[in-house]
Amino acid sequence: PESPYRSGGPESTVTWESIGREGRAFIHQGLTASDISGVVGDPAAAEPVRAFIGGEAAPTATERAQIAVAELRALGGFERGAIAVGGGTGSGWIDPKAANALEYATHGDVAIVSMQYSYLPSFMSYLVDQSRSDTNAEQLITALRVELDGIAADQRPELYVFGESLGAFSTGNAFTSVEDMSTTTDGALLIGPPSFDTTWQKVVAAREPGSPAWRPLYGDGGIVRVATTDADLTDQTLTWTTDNPIIYLTHASDLIVAWTANHAEWLDPRGPDVHPLVTAWPVVSGLQATVDQFGANGVPAGHGHVYDETVVTAWSEIVGPPSLPDAEIEAIIDAISCLEH
Repeated sequence: PESPYRSGGPESTVTWESIGREGRAFIHQGLTASDISGVVGDPAAAEPVRAFIGGEAAPTATERAQIAVAELRALGGFERGAIAVGGGTGSGWIDPKAANALEYATHGDVAIVSMQYSYLPSFMSYLVDQSRSDTNAEQLITALRVELDGIAADQRPELYVFGESLGAFSTGNAFTSVEDMSTTTDGALLIGPPSFDTTWQKVVAAREPGSPAWRPLYGDGGIVRVATTDADLTDQTLTWTTDNPIIYLTHASDLIVAWTANHAEWLDPRGPDVHPLVTAWPVVSGLQATVDQFGANGVPAGHGHVYDETVVTAWSEIVGPPSLPDAEIEAIIDAISCLEH
């Protein structure tokens, strides 16, 4: 990259080759101030920062986290209004729609940073690299928190975390609970969390009676909100009681979220996009869900593991108040719709 705000560029402390294929894709997909201004209509949009530390940079997550902090310093990340930790899946993939939507929503005043912890695709990382996934995000967030605590409060960037699928697991499991997440960060967006995500499991287990497992109501919805549609995020019957909201995006038809769940419980009540003939059978349902995960992204937006447009409204709630204007949300949705998932 020629940009001084990208890993592998002229100001970077790491080489372009060292960040790996997914890291290079993540850096390449980053927006410019001109891109952002053309969508949100803000001529003063900033140049967003993107930093990525490849797995070969250091042997441990603690060492990679220190390199990530140094990289953000070199790229000007701590001079932005917000820093966002992107949880990667398997070999480092980060959902480009979630990342780009955040850059649009903040008008570029953000630095997104991530670290690779595996060379394996997600399903293999789940089998052999779960512990490395946990440690990776936890060490990066801890290192950033230490750095941020040394910055004067009136100049300190906000800290967001986000991730999709195994990236949501990596990010979410860096915390002991959603309360811990809300206390430690300024907001989180966790998209399609795998059913084995322990923080997500706690939300489902402690949901209010009558709320479904695929969209649990946690407490009064003031700290955590689980949404399947934009309307769930802007529900006027719920009020945020924190400035650090935690948002989960799920679909009743997402078998990655429902994989090891009690399928009878998952179908009671049945989600609006679950076929009426789907039945919960011991063992059989688990096998069906396992196979169906491989096609979870091959469905229209709003179903399965494809969240797309909902991420824009979610980020609007997190980076607010106030929320973004409706026209701006629509413009950002149109801008990210052409990206491949």
